[in-house]
Amino acid sequence: MKHNTGTRSILRRSIKLTTLSHASGQNEVAGRIRQQFVELTKDEPHIHARNAAQKIGITEAELLASHLGSGVYGLTADWENILLAAAMLGELRAITRNDACVHERIGHYENLSFSKHGPRHMGLALNPEIDLRLFLHQWRYGYAVMENMGKSGRASSLQFFDEDGHAVHKIYTTDNTNTTAYCELVNQFKDEACEFPHIAHIKHTHESRPGKAGTDAAALERDWRAMRDVHEFFPLLKKHNVSRLSALGLMPKDLANQITVNGVQRALQEAAARACEIMVFVGNGGCIQIHSGTVSNLKQIGPWFNVLDERFDLHLNGEKIEQCWVTRKPSDDGVITSIEAYDEGGELAIQLFGKRKPGDPELSLWRDIVKACECTLNDAETV
Repeated sequence: MKHNTGTRSILRRSIKLTTLSHASGQNEVAGRIRQQFVELTKDEPHIHARNAAQKIGITEAELLASHLGSGVYGLTADWENILLAAAMLGELRAITRNDACVHERIGHYENLSFSKHGPRHMGLALNPEIDLRLFLHQWRYGYAVMENMGKSGRASSLQFFDEDGHAVHKIYTTDNTNTTAYCELVNQFKDEACEFPHIAHIKHTHESRPGKAGTDAAALERDWRAMRDVHEFFPLLKKHNVSRLSALGLMPKDLANQITVNGVQRALQEAAARACEIMVFVGNGGCIQIHSGTVSNLKQIGPWFNVLDERFDLHLNGEKIEQCWVTRKPSDDGVITSIEAYDEGGELAIQLFGKRKPGDPELSLWRDIVKACECTLNDAETV
């Protein structure tokens, strides 16, 4: 895929440099980070910003914020209107990731809608290419980035982070983006008072994650089998106070069947070979991004299993995957089957479904692919 690299000078001339006032302590911290970044890129000039931040021992949001006023500009927390304005930019690249998987899709930010339910601030982008589920109450920091900070070579983007400084969603320009409209967006939503973020560096653990202990497995199974829509699954977990992964371990194999850890890779290979249309879900606490369609150009590079198609990229780090499951959930449209991979912390990294719309039954071809992946585990167990 081509990335836009020729608009940097136009953008820099179009965006007025802002003098940001920081406390002396914040200036010192930002200065140290900038210096560490410079030293790091001498040895690793093509390092990604996320990896550079990890090596420095900070978050990616802090790395960006250390460059405020020098190609990086803070954005106001007006997430709805920023996203609505993105609809005027034309073609864009959407990127959503977690620790184990990166999902990239090219398209247009259209058909956006938003809603609020108590403290929850939700958003939807329903398009054939840009298909998003947004949890805006988890968004805390936003930046417009005009400079190349690492290997990506992308000269301009909008990047959004949660309160822990982890990226929840990024929007990059392409060669077909309206750069004038992009500059106008940044000028409109630029936060003149943006300061270095106050991020508490707390190492999160999963000790408080609800487990199997105390869960009534029989009651959970009854409720599972009584589902009429896959969206009833999250309320079911909440009702029984059990984590997603723990719930899978409590169910019989016709509902949740653990397969080999490379199940997602095998399913993608089968889908490509059979030209099966699938749905690929990748998300984090702030965004879920979905690809619907075929996959074709698959390539393994080191630990990364990649889909490198014209308008869809997927990068799955197999070394990060701890478990892989097939799940079957009842619905009014019949049984809905998914393949799900989980990282070492028990977090969902990626989900695969057969492509379908509400009201349509599941593709029989997809069910055949899932059965083939399950047979792989059975064969491995008998060796």
